[in-house]
Amino acid sequence: MVLKSRSSLVVSIIFLVMFLMQPVLAQDPFSVKVLTEKQSVYVGNSVDYVIGVTNNLNEGVDVQIFPTSSYSSWFATQENYTQYISPNGTVNFNARIVPALGTSSGNIVITVSVCKVRSNVCSDTFINMQVIDKSQLKILSFEPESSESPMNAGAKFIFRLENLGESNIISYKLQVDAFDLNGNLVSNRTVDLDKIPTKSLYPRDSDASVLLVFDVIGTYDVYAKIIDSTGGVVQTETSKITITVPPEVKTEIIDKNTVPGILFEKTTYFIQNMNSKVNSVTVTHPVFLVPFIYSFSEAPEIVEIDGVKSFVWVCDLAISGNDGDSCEFSLTANYWVIYLAIIMLFILAGFIYAEIEKPKIKKTHINKGELHSVHISIKNNSSKPLEDVTVTDVLPSVLKLVGEYTVKPTSIIKKHNSVELVWGIGKLKSKEERVLTYNVKPIVEVEGGIDLPAVEIKAVNARGKHEKVMSKSIVLS
Repeated sequence: MVLKSRSSLVVSIIFLVMFLMQPVLAQDPFSVKVLTEKQSVYVGNSVDYVIGVTNNLNEGVDVQIFPTSSYSSWFATQENYTQYISPNGTVNFNARIVPALGTSSGNIVITVSVCKVRSNVCSDTFINMQVIDKSQLKILSFEPESSESPMNAGAKFIFRLENLGESNIISYKLQVDAFDLNGNLVSNRTVDLDKIPTKSLYPRDSDASVLLVFDVIGTYDVYAKIIDSTGGVVQTETSKITITVPPEVKTEIIDKNTVPGILFEKTTYFIQNMNSKVNSVTVTHPVFLVPFIYSFSEAPEIVEIDGVKSFVWVCDLAISGNDGDSCEFSLTANYWVIYLAIIMLFILAGFIYAEIEKPKIKKTHINKGELHSVHISIKNNSSKPLEDVTVTDVLPSVLKLVGEYTVKPTSIIKKHNSVELVWGIGKLKSKEERVLTYNVKPIVEVEGGIDLPAVEIKAVNARGKHEKVMSKSIVLS
């Protein structure tokens, strides 16, 4: 009885020890706390963190900290990565994080691991950082290229921008609106601005421009607005433009150049606007051949007038300096396509002719009660006679020959399961036809039909070529 009580006491002590040890076994090797003075940071700026590490192990160890996320290039400690921590001791690591330029706004999570040196004993913590994309775009100048511009010619306005912020410009627009003296909107244009690096001008190598078209003479107020990604107006600059009567337009086809060739022929049209007004010119080229053999630098329209087809291009000539804008079209007639088509037609004609010239053979039958009459029709379709014409038919062993033939076979050869009938016709004149007939009768009763194999005809044509043609097989029902 005492022994049993002692055993129960031992078991109870074991369970109590396991219960008390459970939190220790489940505890992380290190306790990690992160302290910082701010939770948000502008792109390109830094934020400092103090990472406190407490050693929960029963031994002193060397530990390291390092980031395990894709933002490791942002992370730097301000002292040695490795420090010694005594049992239950605590050390602080000073870390600095700098979000790279170009980073979009949002909440960024960086994982920081604390690990025993040369061991996989680690504890993790997380740093939540609010990154703010700080950008500042300014219009440095906005003015017309000329104070006066001809009507419908397009008035060019030059603008220059600078990014004064600490992040690249993304999703900004330049909106340009022109109003008449009564405040009516008469012309406008929106420009999507490219990504502008910090502390830089746009563009870096030359002034950018926007073109407004006015179809009524007069003086207009022009407003340039910077619109940010939220649709808000960042800055507005104003200017003026006077639209005058357009001068006479002179448009000239400078050059039409044709390069002839056997396989192809290339024609090029070059057109230039000789004045400062926007103009449109139509270029017409007659279609001498089927359109599909042509290739183009720019696809034209195909216009048909009075049964005559032409290729038509429209050249929209914008102004460009004193000499005016230009455009160029070219088309190439690929004659090699025609040569290839002719060769293919010759090959096809030869194939058709060869098929037509072959002899024809057909096998049919007529049911006469117990007897079946088999008919073999042959014909020379060629314009020349056929020599050494031979017809061969095979009769299954379940059938026997009965009665007379229209043309008696030259030979009848008995084989294991069949009988072979051979007719040596000899010569067939052009378009000559022959019909070979024989009768058969089943030796035994057969359910269903009896298959009769195809008939073969062999001959030699006028060119000495051996021809061989087979008929279709038939079924005696």
